[in-house]
Amino acid sequence: MSTDGGQGSSGGPSNNGMPPNDVFTNTPASEGPSEVVMRCSAYRDYIPGATMGPPASMIIPKAPKTPHSVRVQLASYVAEVFSARGDRKFAFAVLVEGNEITLFFYHRSAIIQADPFDIASNPTYFALLLLMFYRDLPDLGFNEIMGYCNPFDFTDESTNKLQSGLLEPVKGSDTPLDISKIVLGEKLASPYCLIGRGTSVIKANIDGYNLVIKFSWQVKTRKNEDEFILDARKLLDIIKYIPEIFGKAVVNDMTPVAKLRDACMRKGEIFEVREFRALVMREYFHIYDLGPRDFWSVIVQIAKCLHTLFVLLKMLHGDISISNIAFYRNDKNEIIAVLLDFDLASYFPFKQSSNHRTGTAPFMAREVLNLNKKEFIRALHHDLESLFYIVVWYSVGYKGYKIPKKGDILADWRKGSWEKILVAKNQFISGEP
Repeated sequence: MSTDGGQGSSGGPSNNGMPPNDVFTNTPASEGPSEVVMRCSAYRDYIPGATMGPPASMIIPKAPKTPHSVRVQLASYVAEVFSARGDRKFAFAVLVEGNEITLFFYHRSAIIQADPFDIASNPTYFALLLLMFYRDLPDLGFNEIMGYCNPFDFTDESTNKLQSGLLEPVKGSDTPLDISKIVLGEKLASPYCLIGRGTSVIKANIDGYNLVIKFSWQVKTRKNEDEFILDARKLLDIIKYIPEIFGKAVVNDMTPVAKLRDACMRKGEIFEVREFRALVMREYFHIYDLGPRDFWSVIVQIAKCLHTLFVLLKMLHGDISISNIAFYRNDKNEIIAVLLDFDLASYFPFKQSSNHRTGTAPFMAREVLNLNKKEFIRALHHDLESLFYIVVWYSVGYKGYKIPKKGDILADWRKGSWEKILVAKNQFISGEP
């Protein structure tokens, strides 16, 4: 058996941890476990020759897939499954090559590959494999604490409700709400990734009050987001820039991933235990829908907010991006900026190593992208540099992550390895080709 406990990827640099690695190393079973490090990206299906159609001389054969590309394709299917439901703990996948079957187990913390077996030689294994999929939904990775656990019965009114008692009220909100009455709505966002936080955002409401609920798989040792938010909301000068939260949930994941990894003899590798977290907050609006004047007003407000957080609390956000800044209108119809997503927040001084670089690649500071710098102290200037990149991103026409009609002008900021993104940003800053 083999396993990979590295940082997940969506075809580009991951937003927490190291950049993706598309190396596949295969070793015979007699030589011990093989290691699979997967990168999610789409591959075209290979279609073998057909018995009907144009003459063979007119058919342009496609190159056969490599073992690596087949496993990448399989991983991309699982990434689609995880993207569809942010609460999904894990998923099984089966690779069939002739008579040989290999079972994969994809978890939010690791990827584990079983030894392949031959159907003809081991029909009992095949029967057990079929029986394994005839299980209750929680045994297939669906989160049992979610009220909408059955994804196939859309007539069931319970599909828009959370499990009773799951959410714990958060003190300090300005609007009194009964968190037990929350009703879920449509999915607003979810990432395309395998390992990592896998943050999803879903619309919700309580008695007509518009909210969102955020689901994520956080490293268990990381401080809860609500603690950073409540600390920040103690500062009355910037409380209006900090999201108003109403409820939270933390659920331990009982999946025995660590035992499976130990069985695979991977005890010395980095493995981060994750837990399922939920946070309910007020609904806010995207800044990229604003006109230039209002957009600039939001940027200035966020810069002041970041400065105040650092000076008074020594708090750093750690993931300034176009999707983590929003706005709302107050009673005077004024636009007020809001700083979202404190998942990666920290307190100064916070030393980061090359194994744990955090942020969203197009907006990450150059020092954070520089993998040659083994360690560095994250500071305020990193967050402000990210804010500068957001201004550039908006100015050339991006609507969130939607490519402008004039073209993907900053493609080099969002594609490829972190080293390539760093080179592109250095060239942009210096003005040299």
